[in-house]
Amino acid sequence: MARYKFLGKILAGGLLLSTVVVGVAEAKINELKDKGITLNIDDNDVAVSGISSGAAMATQLLITHAADLTGAGIVAGPPYRCANVTFGNPLSLGMVAPSVFAATQICTNAFGTKVIKIGDQDIAKLEGLTADVLDNTSYSDGWSELCGSRVVLISGAADTMVPADVTNASAEQYRWISAECVKKGLPALTLDIPPARPGMPHTMPTDSTAMPQNCPAGSPYIADCNYDGGAKILETLHPKAKAAAGEVKAKEQNLIRFNQNTITKYEGQMHKNGYIYVPDACQHGELCPMHVALHGCKQNEDQIGRKANGEKYLFARDAGYNDDAERLGIVVLYPQAANSDLNPSGCWDWWGYVDPSAFYRKDGIQLRTLWKVIDAARH
Repeated sequence: MARYKFLGKILAGGLLLSTVVVGVAEAKINELKDKGITLNIDDNDVAVSGISSGAAMATQLLITHAADLTGAGIVAGPPYRCANVTFGNPLSLGMVAPSVFAATQICTNAFGTKVIKIGDQDIAKLEGLTADVLDNTSYSDGWSELCGSRVVLISGAADTMVPADVTNASAEQYRWISAECVKKGLPALTLDIPPARPGMPHTMPTDSTAMPQNCPAGSPYIADCNYDGGAKILETLHPKAKAAAGEVKAKEQNLIRFNQNTITKYEGQMHKNGYIYVPDACQHGELCPMHVALHGCKQNEDQIGRKANGEKYLFARDAGYNDDAERLGIVVLYPQAANSDLNPSGCWDWWGYVDPSAFYRKDGIQLRTLWKVIDAARH
């Protein structure tokens, strides 16, 4: 759960001599300064969400950085550490499945073959691997920070890339975490797990008529499904946000592109650009929540599909968050992952293409680099 972190020097009598905020990033988003925008992010109201690989990264962020996050939204996302579990199934011949094979064949259905069911035995292994991380405060912020978080999971009944059964396995994992929290005398997770949406394929659902109509499958993996997924996520994870009166729409000038390399120093296979949406109500030092929205595979600005007129879609503009961000007064950060020879689809690292041994931990290369971008916006 998000909280303020302080480091103080205390005398024996209990007098606080000095207090310093811990974890403030040195790097800032210069493009906001250039526009005269001053952010004042509520450190107790920062959450994350994503679709597909972005959902996997959202889970990795929540589990490892729970002290600074209040919750996560998962759209078609696999369980935590799914890609590096040892699956005793016939295709892996009882051996450790290579992480990329696990990611594309066991945890998802990206190659179009029949998905391998994530069974009870596999769930038990995932629970043990999750506990290993939460028990180690070098790898995560620990149980005490994660317990009490909010989680919402959205899946599509017609999703053939990350079938609803996979997202259901994620839900089962979160239920187990919640039960473990209660056993430890800590608050349970607040879970919102609606049934798989009928007819919805692998896509970020919106109710925007600017997006492909009738909830089709395929690129840009954002579609008008007559369901505002962005609103569901923002309203669930930021319940204190108060809606403005009347209908409020996003403003084009409030979506700002910035140079991620200034912050990341070219580490972590991050894209050169990120985006941030800053509502009118959050531009001049007003205290505002922040939401981190992560694209899925083939959704960074270089790879996302084109409209009929040749113009590209853009996840940061089209994924359905910004109208609700303007209405609710929530800053939305849109980091981007890069595509590369090891990661041709521009996915987030949830199977180890950047860092095979630590991708799921706080010290994993892409995860800690992404956190630098988040911290730059927070501070």
